Parts: sequence; structure tokens; C-alpha cells
Amino acid sequence: MYRLSFEAQIFYTLGYSAAEYDAVLLAWKEKSRHDRIRFTSRVQALGDMEVTSFAKTRNASDCVPFVGVIPHAEYPSGSGCLCIALAQYVDAFLSGQYNQTSIVTSWNFKGESNPSRIPTSLIL
Repeated sequence: MYRLSFEAQIFYTLGYSAAEYDAVLLAWKEKSRHDRIRFTSRVQALGDMEVTSFAKTRNASDCVPFVGVIPHAEYPSGSGCLCIALAQYVDAFLSGQYNQTSIVTSWNFKGESNPSRIPTSLIL
């Protein structure tokens, strides 16, 4: 087990917070860039127009999905962006302090570790 000096703890905490902040900004920037109108919003915008669903005919403004729809883009995942940013930060911090890493932060989307194939858009 390694012990960090008070100065190293401050650097770690500051860097961790900065990585979180940058990841959130990047995630919301990309969410706004990839945002498209949702089907529910489009139907509800029709107002009092009659629409026919598989169940019955009703006013478009009364249509509500069975499963809730989030009011922002689903892609990219904010949680995924945070997790990757923080894992990369912890790796960089540990390699700088102790010349070793603890977490594999490069993988492909099938779950197999492959450092040469990480998309460059995910590297912060």
C-alpha cells in the first residue's frame, strides 16, 4: 500500500475534480451536437390534431410514452464519459507517482482489452 503526502493528496483531488469538470463539459457539448428531436416531442407538437395509435384515436398533445423519455440526447453517455476520464486520470496520476497503472482504460466495445484500438475521440 502506498501513502500519499499531503501535497500529493491535494494534487490528486484537484486533478480528479478537473477531470470530472472537463468530462461533464465535453459530454454536454457532444449531447447538444448530437441532439435530435424525439418522436414524443414531435407528436405532442401537433397539438389538437387527432392521431391514431394501435390503441385508439386521441389528441396528439395527450400522447404520453409508456416508458419515460429523457429530455436530452442519449448519445454520448455522460456516465461513460465520466468513467473513462476518471480512469484515465487515475492511471496518469499513479504512473506519475509510482510508475505503475492500476486500471486498464483502453478497450474496444466488445469488452476486450486492446490499447491500440481505443477511439481517439474518447481520449481526453
